[in-house]
Amino acid sequence: MTLEREIELKLEVSPEALERMKCAVPTEGFSQSEPQIKWLKSLYFDTPDQALRQRRISLRVREIAPDQFVQTLKLGTGVTGGLSRAIEIERPVTGRGLDLACIDDPKALAVLVDALAGKPLLPAFETVIERTARTITAHDETCIEVAFDSGEIVAGQDRTPLAELELELQSGSPEALFSAAEWIAGSIPFRFSPYNKSERGFRFVTGAPAESAVRRAGTIKLKPSRSTETAFVAILSSCLTQVSDNRLAVLQENGTEAPHQLRVGLRRLRSAFRLFRPLLVDDPWAAGLADEARELAASVETVRNLDVLQLDIVAPVEKALPGSLNCAALLTTLAAQRDEAHQLLVDRLHQSHWNRFLLALTAYLSLRGWRETASSSIQERWNQPLETFANEALAKQWKKVTAYGDRLDDLDIPERHEMRKALKKLRYGLEFFGSLYPQPKLKPYLRQLRKLQNVFGYLNDVAMAERLLDYVPDLEPESAFAAGYCLAHHKARSDRKWQRAQELWQNLEATKPVWK
Repeated sequence: MTLEREIELKLEVSPEALERMKCAVPTEGFSQSEPQIKWLKSLYFDTPDQALRQRRISLRVREIAPDQFVQTLKLGTGVTGGLSRAIEIERPVTGRGLDLACIDDPKALAVLVDALAGKPLLPAFETVIERTARTITAHDETCIEVAFDSGEIVAGQDRTPLAELELELQSGSPEALFSAAEWIAGSIPFRFSPYNKSERGFRFVTGAPAESAVRRAGTIKLKPSRSTETAFVAILSSCLTQVSDNRLAVLQENGTEAPHQLRVGLRRLRSAFRLFRPLLVDDPWAAGLADEARELAASVETVRNLDVLQLDIVAPVEKALPGSLNCAALLTTLAAQRDEAHQLLVDRLHQSHWNRFLLALTAYLSLRGWRETASSSIQERWNQPLETFANEALAKQWKKVTAYGDRLDDLDIPERHEMRKALKKLRYGLEFFGSLYPQPKLKPYLRQLRKLQNVFGYLNDVAMAERLLDYVPDLEPESAFAAGYCLAHHKARSDRKWQRAQELWQNLEATKPVWK
């Protein structure tokens, strides 16, 4: 018997947003059925030590109607970028208890039995959900089941709310799945669900700490023996998660870290496309995504620059000001400018093109868009061992760094800026591929690289700060004098920092790169 592989896209939203999504009107080329509303009670099972969860296996019994029950076994229950590709075996059973005898695929049953290793299966938690389901059809006869799930996870006396949009491809073109998600979501911000309902339930049961709204770049675990294509998917997925989550973080709080991490995520994404550019020849999809990432990063730039002006340029000098000067009025003006810029950013983040970009990137990953125009030789390179490609990509980026470093003494301000960007791209590359290299060698090398990059970053901040008056026009004389003093202070300090940059560059250049 052939296993049934489902393709689902899962989006987390607020309960209020879910209600708004239900009212979305289909765009041209789509039609939808009348909504069907039903209550679903699902009881999830596992061993006392959660052996199934550890093997990415989910086993549940769901009551779909009075006295109608379905048992579902899912193998490979991970979610990446909100996209699930679990193998699913679903069979009717007579009650809420398990009936393993109805699993009629020998291979799937063997996987389950091996995971259990003789341990007993017990109820772990329950989900109680009101599901509003529709069937969406596209002009090419693609069929998609859309479920608006609103309810809660229940474990004994404890419960937590759940609101989720699921789109499952029943038949036809996967591209239509993402197009449908786009018009349903519209401009409503969403989060790609990092977990399926099974994992969310187990996290609730075990008391897993709530995740921070701000998402930093996570560690990407790669194996040298895996293909280059596998790494590309993992790296872009990491960038997608960072961008998607920090978009919501900016909307939820008016802090400094979320805009910074949003911009970092977009820059990491562009760096990833550059690193893999030799394999993306004639790939208009990749080029379009990279261009849009650059435009979206520019929309975050004003907020980030004003944060740097306040926290890194003006505030550190405040105590060193002569008695006749005061930074209070300048900082107040900068804070007001920053609040206006943040509100403008929030307005932009609510626009539909953000959803369109995130879903387009998810579709690119899911559909392996880079394969569409790839020649046979390029396809062979996608299948090559990752370590070969990583070494070549990092060596190429290092060459770009040394093109500036070899004439460090003669670099003008714009060229210093370009060297800073080259160093940053090298660091991103090392962080992408870092798990391939011995950590005792990688970590010291990264520390040296970060120190040098930080100096160049400071020099760039000072150069940017010279445009201070562009952000705060019509300064009062007291604020203008304070701004001038701050700029002079950092200009003198940057001269000393430049000498430090030269020392750090010599140290880095003398260190054997980890990819050699």
